[in-house]
Formats: sequence, structure tokens, C-alpha cells
Amino acid sequence: MIICKNAIAFSEVGKRANNEDCLYPQKDSKISFHNRFFAVCDGIGGHEKGEVASKLACKTIEFFFNRQQNISKCIIEQGIECIYDQLDKRIEKQCKAGTTLALVILDDTKIYCTHIGDSRIYLFRPKGFCSLSGRKILFKTEDHSRVAELIKCHIISEKQAHYHPEKNIITRAIQAHRQHRDKADINIISNIKNGDIIFICTDGVVNAIEDKELKNIICKPGNLHNKIKKISKMCEERSQDNYSGFLIELKITD
Repeated sequence: MIICKNAIAFSEVGKRANNEDCLYPQKDSKISFHNRFFAVCDGIGGHEKGEVASKLACKTIEFFFNRQQNISKCIIEQGIECIYDQLDKRIEKQCKAGTTLALVILDDTKIYCTHIGDSRIYLFRPKGFCSLSGRKILFKTEDHSRVAELIKCHIISEKQAHYHPEKNIITRAIQAHRQHRDKADINIISNIKNGDIIFICTDGVVNAIEDKELKNIICKPGNLHNKIKKISKMCEERSQDNYSGFLIELKITD
């Protein structure tokens, strides 16, 4: 069985007036091996509106998924539809509020990585199964954003994306009162090893820290608290946005 051995959450307002990011479990809650669901949401739609949308998404995730006996792609899709329904119900029709979503679910023998927008999920293997030089990112979600499309078409590089004028334009989101509801990408990952680390984060982290830098921080020896401190310090210095996420160490049990 795959369980959470240890997890640390962080969420900071950064250089913005308010924090439109939201986490489940919340930043200050006690996280243990009982936790199976981890969500990071980044609100869109301007002051307060985005904050409402991201909070509604996290509350819906808590309510819906903690009542499920089994997890499947179909169940996850139903959960996302519930988020849309709650946004439609609780947000005014003239409001364009919405949120990104990055959701990780730990199942018995696999993990589900679900995302809409540019909040991101990484899977790192830091030790024991590859050499120091071979420590790597095993999985990374593909952003639903304008710059991701440009990278895919080889128009810009990943490094150029950090400074591109359209870096904040996303192509999918969970948004209220949409005639067409954007679909999530759902990836299933098996072959998880002891010590593998999941990192979930908003674009405030992604736009501040390159993948190579993240790998160097997360894959080097050290406890999760110190790794989060380094990530937060870099975001504080470089990010113009809220920055939030989870660092989760996985364990395999009998």
C-alpha cells in the first residue's frame, strides 16, 4: 500500500494583495499517513473572486473524495463535476471566477495525478534507485497554458517561458457558468518506490524556480522542512505571485 510517510504544506501571499491559492489539507492542519488526498488550487478572476473559487474547490474535494470507498478515473471526473456544480451554485452569474486544480490521490498500488490549468504535479525519485547524477523527475504534468503550447511547438524554450509576456494565460480552468466545462488530465502512476517524493505547486513556484533547481533541492539528502524553506526563500525573492504547495514523501507498506 502507498501511504504518506511525511508531508509539508506551504502557502504564502508573496507580493500580491491577497492569497488566492488554497490547499487541501490546509496549511496548518496535521497531516499523517491517513491522508490520501492532496489538492492545490490557484484562484482566477481577480481580487476575492478567485479566492472564493479556490476555497470552494478544496471544500468540495474534501466533502466528495472522503466519502468514496474506491477511486477510479470515473470517480475523479464525477468529483470535478461536483466542483463545477458548486461554483455555479455559489458564484454570481456575471462573475468569471474560477480555479486551477492539481490533485494527487494515493491508492493502494498507484497514484492518481489530476490537473486542470497550470498548477503542477511532480514525482521525484531522490535516492536508492539511481546514481547521484541520475536522480531525476519521473513525472511532471503538462501545463494547460499558452506558454506550454509554445514550448510544445518549439517556438520558445522552457527557460524563455519564465519571462514570456503570456506566461499567465491558461487554456483550461474550472470556471463558473461555463457552457463548455474543461476536462482534466488524469494520469495513473504505478511502480512507486519507498522514498519517492511528490511535489504539488501553483504557478507562483513554477515561474520562480526552474525544474533543474527544484530537482537539486528535492533530490538532495535532507528533511522536508529544510527543502520547503529553500523553495519558499527562492519564491520570496523571485515570485510576483502567491506561492503554495505540498512536498510529500511516500512509503510502501505491506
